[in-house]
Amino acid sequence: RNSLRSSPYPGLLSMFREYNRVFERGRFSMEAKNTLSAIPLFFLFFGLVGCSNPLASPRGDSDLQAEKLLASMTLDEKIGQLLMPSFRLWKGVKVKKLNEEIARIIQNDHLGGVILFAENIESPEQTIALNEQLQGASKLPLFIAVDQEGGLVNRVPFMTTMPGAMALGAARSQDLSYRTARAVGAELLSLGFNLDFAPVLDVNVNPDNPVIGVRSFGANPKIVEDLGTAFFKGLQDAGVASTAKHFPGHGDTDVDSHLELPCVAHPRERLKNVELKPFQRAMREGIDLIMSAHVTFPAIDDSTVKSKKDGSLIHLPATLSRKVLTGLMREEMGFRGVIVTDAFSMKAISDHFGKEEAVLMAVKAGADVVLMPEDVDKAFKAIRRAVDGGEIPVERIEQSAKRIVSLKFRRGLFEKKNKTGFSEERAAHQALAREASDRCVTVLRSDKLPWSLYPGLKVLVLAPNPAILEEMKASLQPFVEEQGIVVSGRSLEGMTVLNAETILALASADCVVLGTYSSGKLEKKMSVESEAIASAAKSSRPLAVLALRNPYDVLLLPEARSYLAVYGRANVFAGMRVIFGLKEPEGLLPVSIPGLAGNPPLFEEGFGLRFDFRPVP
Repeated sequence: RNSLRSSPYPGLLSMFREYNRVFERGRFSMEAKNTLSAIPLFFLFFGLVGCSNPLASPRGDSDLQAEKLLASMTLDEKIGQLLMPSFRLWKGVKVKKLNEEIARIIQNDHLGGVILFAENIESPEQTIALNEQLQGASKLPLFIAVDQEGGLVNRVPFMTTMPGAMALGAARSQDLSYRTARAVGAELLSLGFNLDFAPVLDVNVNPDNPVIGVRSFGANPKIVEDLGTAFFKGLQDAGVASTAKHFPGHGDTDVDSHLELPCVAHPRERLKNVELKPFQRAMREGIDLIMSAHVTFPAIDDSTVKSKKDGSLIHLPATLSRKVLTGLMREEMGFRGVIVTDAFSMKAISDHFGKEEAVLMAVKAGADVVLMPEDVDKAFKAIRRAVDGGEIPVERIEQSAKRIVSLKFRRGLFEKKNKTGFSEERAAHQALAREASDRCVTVLRSDKLPWSLYPGLKVLVLAPNPAILEEMKASLQPFVEEQGIVVSGRSLEGMTVLNAETILALASADCVVLGTYSSGKLEKKMSVESEAIASAAKSSRPLAVLALRNPYDVLLLPEARSYLAVYGRANVFAGMRVIFGLKEPEGLLPVSIPGLAGNPPLFEEGFGLRFDFRPVP
């Protein structure tokens, strides 16, 4: 294998040695960074490994490039590639720009990547600057990751707000899913991000799921795999690495793995036909990364360990299971890409396992990237000790480092990109977001819909909290300006029964739009909302329920005569347009709505009403 010592580029080699000398001494200052950043590191490595265009390189080429570069890397540099921490806060302060302490951690632990959150993100200019600072602090290009799924999970507030996965599932268009993801990828890339932890390929078959829900494309494995594949191809075609999550499947849980350790107890045959199908398709079609779930699957791995939380015996979660990551994902399903864990700060891991112990278990199980270890420096040192002591073979580290570096070549991280300005494509992307929102609206019940708009029409908006109330009222502002309607609103937050002001508002309104926002568990009763529906029906005032998150809320409001699902607060304007006859509903239900007390489904997956379009008079 070639190494830097035998490089035919002596001038570049001397620059690299000087670069290395400064980093090995740990001397970092903003002045030093500016000096070092003058060295075109991407060009240096391009020359040394003979790469022309990583974005167009097939896997075989990027693997060869990775092997050549790995031959020059130290063991510590290879270990560092496996670690991806977050720096949301530093000493209680949100990290909006790089400080010298964080820069030193990036250098000393030779980090392979970082993940940013909303706490790190303020404006396009600030985000670009931060990402450039992060890259400037690292000897090798970093993966700079973010959870930008669209819809509910939207870490970059100034990006175009795209509908989430379940909204796309209702629209049922692979082309729309692809175009949406490509737009997301283009905006991420222009901000300096090169890795998106999306899409979610969990098949959401459980109405009580508190953490997936509208983040999933739906309950039909074929719809999930078709739309998920289109989505990740859109991201990758934009130049951003994509991640299918949460393997082997988080869709049939009623526990949030951020808080507890869930279990999916289905037999292997069921898992193969439902949960695993979208992931198998993604592997076949070339997904870059797959994220493991902090969920137990006894049918795959029934081994138990003692919980550090309470001493009870628990099954190994997929993230720490060699039978899942290596046996199932690598050997049975043939995945060749990068395996990344879900965040190690989540209680499904942190409550039950020692911090460094869990990191070592994940690496032994077959994980390539450990996401958000609670103390990245301790994690780095723990892995190094395990390698030195023979607990983890050097070859195991090299396998992961090769996959990671190969993907970095394949996604062009060693190549300088000509970025377009962040705002250049925003108009087209916003039009695309409106199109996607319009196509997702699903009508489950339609009594007296659509309503006619006319000057002076009094519309009352009822919402679960003040923030959503303001969003719903804002969505009606165009109708106020163009049609002369009159909008008022009341928040139902904190009410156990309707108060006098709300009863009076109901009595004086011509029509009512009631917003609901359930996050999962259907144990909650909507007694106040039911009372509002009954009050409107008693006075023969039309009322439409607008489900702003999960469509399952219809189970709690059986008396609602008009019911629409929009799968996310970003789509409320599209829902209002359907209610008032400005748009024909196009969405089809991506999930089944179960019947109560064992009865047949209330609504089957694929259901969606239409009504004749009536233009505004």
